[in-house]
Amino acid sequence: FKPERVPPNLDVIVIGSGPSGLSSAFLLAKAGKKVLVLEQHDTAGGSLHTFVDHGYEFDSGHHISIDVGENSLAGLCLKVLLDGKVEFSQSSTFYPVGGTSKMVYHASKNVRDAGAEILVRAKVVKIITQGERAIGVTVQKGSTTTDVFAPIIISSAEWYREAKPFMNKPTGYYQLFVGLNKTAEELELPWQPIRCFATNKECGEVFNDYLSLSLEEALEVDIPLLIFNFGSAKDSTFNQRHP
Repeated sequence: FKPERVPPNLDVIVIGSGPSGLSSAFLLAKAGKKVLVLEQHDTAGGSLHTFVDHGYEFDSGHHISIDVGENSLAGLCLKVLLDGKVEFSQSSTFYPVGGTSKMVYHASKNVRDAGAEILVRAKVVKIITQGERAIGVTVQKGSTTTDVFAPIIISSAEWYREAKPFMNKPTGYYQLFVGLNKTAEELELPWQPIRCFATNKECGEVFNDYLSLSLEEALEVDIPLLIFNFGSAKDSTFNQRHP
């Protein structure tokens, strides 16, 4: 993010460059609006972006896709956003062939080709209001802040950021990324997510019971839920991309 890269006379500012943010920006830009997408991370994509650590590629947040078949609304939206350039596996919960980063690449390219701008490392710390109307945002980069204005502000930030003010008690979790030096076929890893519950109770009840425990009590009981995901088992091109 650099202030001089902000286009003049903006119509719309979109906060967040995940799937919903990029979709909104693309459709509005195609409709002739001047759109700016602001992303706090160093790469666009939100939960769709991937990262490489010690030679292993990991999905940052994506773990399951909804139905993106030809007859679904999501499938139609993605076909428009991605210009039909990303295929989805029909055997592994519609996982994108080539990985989720391929979706980000084509979506970001199409958003820019439509006339919108995407700026990363642009953390929005405040939505500027006038009366009951949002009129701009304050972007922080390092110790410097910049105000950017537009008549329409779309917040497509992560759900936790939006819901946090309404939460009585924050809830944390651990996310562990593990690289295994064998193929998914050799390890016989399934493409389906594996969910391990500590009891047969309803999921919400399990978490409420766990959160009501003291720290000492929580350390003595089973973790209420574990989820295992194997991105390399979902993508048929993974071994080709990472031989």
